[in-house]
Amino acid sequence: LRNPLNRIMMALSVLKEDEERFQGTDAGHFLTMALGGVQRMFSLVESLLDVERLDGGEVQLDLERLDLDALVERVVAEHRPLARASGVDLVVEHGASGQVLGDCGRLERVVSNLLDNALKYSDDDGTVTVSLARDGSELTVAVEDGGPGIPPEQRQRVFDRFVHLDGGQRGSRGFGLGLAYCRSAVNAHGGRIWVEEGREGGARFVFTLPVAGAGGR
Repeated sequence: LRNPLNRIMMALSVLKEDEERFQGTDAGHFLTMALGGVQRMFSLVESLLDVERLDGGEVQLDLERLDLDALVERVVAEHRPLARASGVDLVVEHGASGQVLGDCGRLERVVSNLLDNALKYSDDDGTVTVSLARDGSELTVAVEDGGPGIPPEQRQRVFDRFVHLDGGQRGSRGFGLGLAYCRSAVNAHGGRIWVEEGREGGARFVFTLPVAGAGGR
């Protein structure tokens, strides 16, 4: 899939370079639509490959000691404009935290995917809460929304690839590969991830990571 998509992308990009000829025409509009569609498809293929490689143990994680609080704060800061635009209050609750031995880019993507999901399914004027805590040798990050929630019988399936689950009036929850990527990346770090009922009836996605040992990098 990736090779033919690359060729389509290249051909459309060459046409886009001659943008003046198409500007203000139906052809220009269709060209922009085609480029957007191919870019989304390419992103989907890359995400599928990422999940496949992580599940197969084919990915070499770029491990370093990371301050989990700082990592979460960076991702939350990037999502605040979207939260404000959606009328959602984005709150961070800091508990006892610490450092993990992890791949920064991949863990940031996990938190970002969970936040994207929570914001998408939160009601207008709702709240999304990100909480950090420590339980013995594990650090925990939880992302909770006030949306329609997920029935208990569907909570395991939400992490499967290409699963559509009923998300109530706001649409389907678990569409695509975002949550499948989260499970694969967390598992690759020796952690666990699950979803449970939120304190006010929404969904609460939780993942754990081992605390970095004294001998870690």
